[in-house]
Amino acid sequence: FDICAEAMNGREAVDLAAQLQPDLILMDISMPLMNGLEATRQIRRLEIPAKIVILSMHDGEQIMRNAHDAGADACLSKTGTAAELLRTIQNLLAK
Repeated sequence: FDICAEAMNGREAVDLAAQLQPDLILMDISMPLMNGLEATRQIRRLEIPAKIVILSMHDGEQIMRNAHDAGADACLSKTGTAAELLRTIQNLLAK
């Protein structure tokens, strides 16, 4: 994988996604200026075809539902394993 950018906040994530059109975005749910759910919604409104994986300190059905409703392709807990993250990324990019 090539990392093409790193955003410091949600607004920057939206701007970078629009500029770079990445294949995959790893989005933190808790970011300054704009949270990851709203940033994901805005990226989807821009019709950027990137796969979006939201990472959260919390897990549970409500977080998963909120991520899905925002347009994320997957939502993982930050307490998960690197193998789980890699498997999710590989599965999404294979589609």
